Amino acid sequence: MLSGAGAQYIRFQNGRVLRVEDDWVTETVTVSLDKLISDDLETFLDRLSEKVTGQDCLSDIAYSAVGVDTDGDIRIEVTGRIDELLENGELRPATDDEIRQERKTSQSG
Repeated sequence: MLSGAGAQYIRFQNGRVLRVEDDWVTETVTVSLDKLISDDLETFLDRLSEKVTGQDCLSDIAYSAVGVDTDGDIRIEVTGRIDELLENGELRPATDDEIRQERKTSQSG
């Protein structure tokens, strides 16, 4: 598995392969302005978690708007803990091939 000290790559339920360091994951997602306006805080945090991991599982979520797409969607950097999923054995480490593919996709997108 390709990883650094304290870091590993995990394949999440939504198929995404993300770097996890000390049980924390950080990823940038997009959310429509309509959803930002209509969601209460709990629903908004659940939506961020689902966009990052494919399920409502992140805890201690922090977020910051980092941009706006041409269609008006807001780009948000999300950081959260996945320690509960790791403890329950619900995740598996990504294979080297999955990590390479994710890196290729990230660089081309």
